[in-house]
Amino acid sequence: MRTTLFFNILFVLIIIVCIATSLHCYYDRKIHIDRLQNIENKKNSEINDIKIKYQQVLFQQMKASNERINPIWNIYSVNDEKIKITSLVDQGKKLFLRVPANSCGLCYDLSLKTIGEMMEIVGKQNFVVLLPRSRGREFMTFFKENNCGDALFYFTDDDLAISMMDNNSIPFFFTIFPDLTCHHHLYLDKEPNEFLFEYLVFIKENYLN
Repeated sequence: MRTTLFFNILFVLIIIVCIATSLHCYYDRKIHIDRLQNIENKKNSEINDIKIKYQQVLFQQMKASNERINPIWNIYSVNDEKIKITSLVDQGKKLFLRVPANSCGLCYDLSLKTIGEMMEIVGKQNFVVLLPRSRGREFMTFFKENNCGDALFYFTDDDLAISMMDNNSIPFFFTIFPDLTCHHHLYLDKEPNEFLFEYLVFIKENYLN
Protein backbone atom coordinates (compact mmCIF):
# COMPACT_ATOMS: atom_id res chain seq x y z
CA MET A 1 0.00 0.00 0.00
CA ARG A 2 2.77 2.34 0.95
CA THR A 3 4.66 1.42 -2.19
CA THR A 4 1.64 2.21 -4.35
CA LEU A 5 1.13 5.53 -2.58
CA PHE A 6 4.80 6.35 -3.05
CA PHE A 7 4.67 5.69 -6.78
CA ASN A 8 1.44 7.65 -7.13
CA ILE A 9 2.99 10.64 -5.41
CA LEU A 10 6.14 10.26 -7.52
CA PHE A 11 4.04 10.08 -10.69
CA VAL A 12 2.12 13.22 -9.71
CA LEU A 13 5.37 15.02 -8.95
CA ILE A 14 6.80 14.01 -12.32
CA ILE A 15 3.67 15.30 -14.04
CA ILE A 16 3.87 18.56 -12.10
CA VAL A 17 7.55 18.96 -13.02
CA CYS A 18 6.81 18.25 -16.67
CA ILE A 19 3.95 20.75 -16.70
CA ALA A 20 6.07 23.36 -14.95
CA THR A 21 8.94 22.78 -17.39
CA SER A 22 6.60 23.02 -20.37
CA LEU A 23 5.07 26.23 -19.06
CA HIS A 24 8.51 27.66 -18.41
CA CYS A 25 9.62 26.79 -21.96
CA TYR A 26 6.39 28.20 -23.38
CA TYR A 27 6.76 31.51 -21.58
CA ASP A 28 10.46 31.72 -22.41
CA ARG A 29 9.64 31.16 -26.07
CA LYS A 30 6.80 33.68 -25.91
CA ILE A 31 9.09 36.27 -24.34
CA HIS A 32 11.67 35.56 -27.02
CA ILE A 33 9.08 35.87 -29.81
CA ASP A 34 7.69 39.07 -28.28
CA ARG A 35 11.20 40.49 -28.03
CA LEU A 36 11.87 39.67 -31.69
CA GLN A 37 8.51 41.15 -32.67
CA ASN A 38 9.30 44.34 -30.76
CA ILE A 39 12.66 44.57 -32.51
CA GLU A 40 10.97 44.03 -35.89
CA ASN A 41 8.30 46.63 -35.10
CA LYS A 42 10.94 49.12 -34.03
CA LYS A 43 12.94 48.45 -37.19
CA ASN A 44 9.84 48.91 -39.37
CA SER A 45 8.99 52.10 -37.52
CA GLU A 46 12.51 53.42 -38.07
CA ILE A 47 12.31 52.47 -41.76
CA ASN A 48 8.99 54.32 -42.08
CA ASP A 49 10.49 57.34 -40.35
CA ILE A 50 13.41 57.26 -42.78
CA LYS A 51 11.01 56.97 -45.74
CA ILE A 52 9.00 59.95 -44.48
CA LYS A 53 12.13 62.04 -44.00
CA TYR A 54 13.40 60.91 -47.39
CA GLN A 55 10.14 61.96 -49.04
CA GLN A 56 10.35 65.33 -47.30
CA VAL A 57 13.84 65.83 -48.70
CA LEU A 58 12.59 64.74 -52.12
CA PHE A 59 9.77 67.27 -52.04
CA GLN A 60 12.24 69.97 -51.05
CA GLN A 61 14.23 69.11 -54.17
CA MET A 62 11.14 69.51 -56.33
CA LYS A 63 10.24 73.05 -57.34
CA ALA A 64 6.50 73.62 -57.17
CA SER A 65 5.11 75.93 -59.82
CA ASN A 66 1.76 77.08 -61.14
CA GLU A 67 3.03 78.33 -64.45
CA ARG A 68 0.46 77.86 -67.15
CA ILE A 69 1.28 76.55 -70.60
CA ASN A 70 -0.07 78.82 -73.33
CA PRO A 71 -2.60 76.64 -75.26
CA ILE A 72 -1.80 78.37 -78.56
CA TRP A 73 1.89 77.49 -78.46
CA ASN A 74 3.09 75.29 -81.28
CA ILE A 75 5.72 72.58 -81.14
CA TYR A 76 7.15 70.44 -83.91
CA SER A 77 7.39 66.71 -84.45
CA VAL A 78 10.69 65.17 -85.52
CA ASN A 79 9.25 65.31 -89.06
CA ASP A 80 8.80 69.08 -88.64
CA GLU A 81 5.01 68.89 -88.45
CA LYS A 82 3.53 71.75 -86.43
CA ILE A 83 1.18 70.68 -83.62
CA LYS A 84 -0.37 72.27 -80.54
CA ILE A 85 1.43 71.57 -77.31
CA THR A 86 -1.93 70.78 -75.71
CA SER A 87 -2.29 67.75 -77.98
CA LEU A 88 0.40 66.00 -75.94
CA VAL A 89 -1.80 65.92 -72.85
CA ASP A 90 -5.18 65.40 -74.50
CA GLN A 91 -5.19 61.75 -73.44
CA GLY A 92 -3.75 62.24 -69.97
CA LYS A 93 -0.93 63.80 -67.98
CA LYS A 94 2.63 63.20 -69.05
CA LEU A 95 6.08 63.67 -67.61
CA PHE A 96 8.22 66.14 -69.56
CA LEU A 97 11.95 66.62 -69.71
CA ARG A 98 12.78 70.07 -71.03
CA VAL A 99 16.24 70.72 -72.46
CA PRO A 100 16.93 74.48 -72.72
CA ALA A 101 18.69 75.77 -75.83
CA ASN A 102 21.84 76.66 -73.89
CA SER A 103 22.20 73.25 -72.20
CA CYS A 104 25.49 71.41 -72.29
CA GLY A 105 24.51 67.88 -73.27
CA LEU A 106 27.80 66.32 -72.31
CA CYS A 107 27.27 67.34 -68.69
CA TYR A 108 24.23 65.06 -68.31
CA ASP A 109 25.18 61.86 -70.08
CA LEU A 110 25.23 59.79 -66.86
CA SER A 111 21.76 60.97 -65.89
CA LEU A 112 20.43 60.23 -69.37
CA LYS A 113 21.68 56.66 -69.12
CA THR A 114 19.89 56.37 -65.78
CA ILE A 115 16.68 57.78 -67.29
CA GLY A 116 16.93 55.28 -70.14
CA GLU A 117 17.16 52.43 -67.65
CA MET A 118 14.29 53.78 -65.55
CA MET A 119 11.95 54.79 -68.38
CA GLU A 120 9.87 51.67 -67.81
CA ILE A 121 8.82 53.14 -64.46
CA VAL A 122 6.75 55.93 -65.98
CA GLY A 123 6.14 54.18 -69.29
CA LYS A 124 7.66 55.29 -72.58
CA GLN A 125 4.29 56.58 -73.75
CA ASN A 126 4.18 58.95 -70.75
CA PHE A 127 7.65 60.45 -71.16
CA VAL A 128 8.11 63.45 -73.49
CA VAL A 129 11.36 65.27 -74.26
CA LEU A 130 11.13 68.88 -75.48
CA LEU A 131 14.24 69.99 -77.39
CA PRO A 132 15.20 73.38 -78.85
CA ARG A 133 14.59 73.30 -82.58
CA SER A 134 18.03 74.58 -83.60
CA ARG A 135 19.75 71.79 -81.66
CA GLY A 136 17.05 69.15 -81.83
CA ARG A 137 18.93 66.67 -84.04
CA GLU A 138 22.09 67.15 -82.04
CA PHE A 139 20.35 66.42 -78.74
CA MET A 140 18.33 63.52 -80.16
CA THR A 141 21.56 61.84 -81.25
CA PHE A 142 22.99 62.43 -77.80
CA PHE A 143 19.92 60.92 -76.12
CA LYS A 144 20.05 57.84 -78.33
CA GLU A 145 23.75 57.36 -77.64
CA ASN A 146 22.91 57.33 -73.94
CA ASN A 147 20.23 54.63 -74.05
CA CYS A 148 17.36 57.10 -73.96
CA GLY A 149 16.26 57.05 -77.57
CA ASP A 150 12.77 55.59 -77.05
CA ALA A 151 11.33 58.77 -75.58
CA LEU A 152 8.80 60.90 -77.45
CA PHE A 153 10.83 63.77 -78.93
CA TYR A 154 9.39 67.14 -79.92
CA PHE A 155 11.05 70.40 -80.91
CA THR A 156 10.22 73.94 -79.81
CA ASP A 157 11.24 77.33 -81.13
CA ASP A 158 14.42 78.43 -79.40
CA ASP A 159 12.77 81.49 -77.87
CA LEU A 160 9.81 79.50 -76.50
CA ALA A 161 10.13 79.47 -72.71
CA ILE A 162 8.08 76.54 -71.45
CA SER A 163 8.86 77.53 -67.88
CA MET A 164 10.73 80.16 -65.92
CA MET A 165 13.33 77.43 -65.46
CA ASP A 166 14.09 77.66 -69.19
CA ASN A 167 16.28 80.62 -68.29
CA ASN A 168 18.68 78.18 -66.70
CA SER A 169 20.91 75.95 -68.80
CA ILE A 170 20.00 72.88 -66.75
CA PRO A 171 17.46 70.36 -68.15
CA PHE A 172 14.45 69.88 -65.89
CA PHE A 173 11.42 67.64 -65.39
CA PHE A 174 7.84 68.74 -64.90
CA THR A 175 4.29 67.45 -65.32
CA ILE A 176 1.45 69.23 -67.12
CA PHE A 177 -1.97 69.04 -65.49
CA PRO A 178 -5.34 69.19 -67.30
CA ASP A 179 -5.58 72.93 -66.57
CA LEU A 180 -2.24 73.29 -68.43
CA THR A 181 -0.26 74.25 -65.35
CA CYS A 182 3.26 72.94 -64.81
CA HIS A 183 4.00 71.19 -61.54
CA HIS A 184 6.74 69.27 -59.76
CA HIS A 185 9.79 70.68 -61.46
CA LEU A 186 13.04 68.88 -60.78
CA TYR A 187 16.43 69.81 -62.15
CA LEU A 188 18.38 67.05 -63.84
CA ASP A 189 21.63 66.47 -61.96
CA LYS A 190 24.92 65.95 -63.71
CA GLU A 191 25.48 62.92 -61.52
CA PRO A 192 22.45 60.60 -61.22
CA ASN A 193 21.29 59.96 -57.67
CA GLU A 194 18.50 58.25 -55.78
CA PHE A 195 16.27 61.35 -56.02
CA LEU A 196 15.79 60.75 -59.71
CA PHE A 197 14.46 57.24 -59.07
CA GLU A 198 12.22 58.43 -56.23
CA TYR A 199 10.95 61.29 -58.37
CA LEU A 200 9.99 58.99 -61.25
CA VAL A 201 8.22 56.61 -58.86
CA PHE A 202 6.41 59.52 -57.19
CA ILE A 203 5.18 60.93 -60.51
CA LYS A 204 4.13 57.49 -61.75
CA GLU A 205 2.19 56.55 -58.60
CA ASN A 206 0.51 59.90 -58.07
CA TYR A 207 -0.08 61.39 -61.51
CA LEU A 208 0.31 58.94 -64.36
CA ASN A 209 -1.92 56.09 -63.18
